[in-house]
Amino acid sequence: MVNTTEHTSSVNTERRQHHALREIFPEACRFITPLIESADKVLGVSGFSLTHTLKERYPELSATEVQVLVVTIQRLHREGRLHDVQ
Repeated sequence: MVNTTEHTSSVNTERRQHHALREIFPEACRFITPLIESADKVLGVSGFSLTHTLKERYPELSATEVQVLVVTIQRLHREGRLHDVQ
């Protein structure tokens, strides 16, 4: 027999991490969008360059948190949804 109490509590567990990133995400998107969009017209901006730029802008973030921002912003840009955030 399945214990429904355990199952229900595991379903309601918050899976998200990096809660501080949620607060700065819209601002980070606005900051990086011009770089990404200009890269579409020129040679491109590497993920390393975006990571370095965001780390300079937000020195309090860990390398992992900056990488999460970069990967998410790049994905939204590829999907054409980056402007929906701003």
